[in-house]
Amino acid sequence: MTTLSDYGERYAAQYAGGTGWFETVMVDARRRQVLGTAARYPHRRLLEVGSGLEPLFLHLPSVEAYTLVEPVPEFCARARALAGDSARVRVHQGTLEALAPELGQDFDLIVVSSLLHEVPEPTRLLQAVHGLCARETVVHVNVPNVRSLHRVLALEMGLLGQLSEPSEMERRFGRHTRFDREGFVNSLEAAGFEVLRFATYFLKPFSHAQMEALFDSGILDRSALAALERVAERFPEHGAEMLAEVRRR
Repeated sequence: MTTLSDYGERYAAQYAGGTGWFETVMVDARRRQVLGTAARYPHRRLLEVGSGLEPLFLHLPSVEAYTLVEPVPEFCARARALAGDSARVRVHQGTLEALAPELGQDFDLIVVSSLLHEVPEPTRLLQAVHGLCARETVVHVNVPNVRSLHRVLALEMGLLGQLSEPSEMERRFGRHTRFDREGFVNSLEAAGFEVLRFATYFLKPFSHAQMEALFDSGILDRSALAALERVAERFPEHGAEMLAEVRRR
């Protein structure tokens, strides 16, 4: 069982490059997708569910009222320090499932980024998010894609017995659920959401460690990473991660 403290330490080490730096590439790609959603929909009042080390208010100065719900104490403390005395930022420590009754429905945009696969009961989390949605609220959700090209390649090489098998990183972080497109969309629809847009992003041919080795050896460079992010549109089932923009039915 991975505790919040354990998770926070492992996440911080991964993000800082202590156990490999490629996750920071994925964090940046993930954030660009979230910011793309924000550009498509009104976002004066935003709820972020789980911020990690870099809350969205740092990247969305146009947000008038930003609410963060984050269960990891260290991440909450960091968000509060970054917010300073800003009147537009509210930070709540705890799970969304527990805190939802006191949050209301006053959100234009809700962001659940790289979280749904981390929680033991994703259905409960989605139900809690649904309960916070007004009629026009848009929710951005993203998760890893079990059909990512690097997992398909590992399957063909015999390194995975099946696509749903947990990876080394998933075991390290104690991740609970793996999604393909069908399972992801079905989970969202079962929770009462209508999918407005679905996409995968960043074509990742190899594991994080292998991508780092290719970059460090000079075989890949920053232009190649940028191209891999763009080229996922040509292979829409096999991007490393999936996103959905949804609204309550």
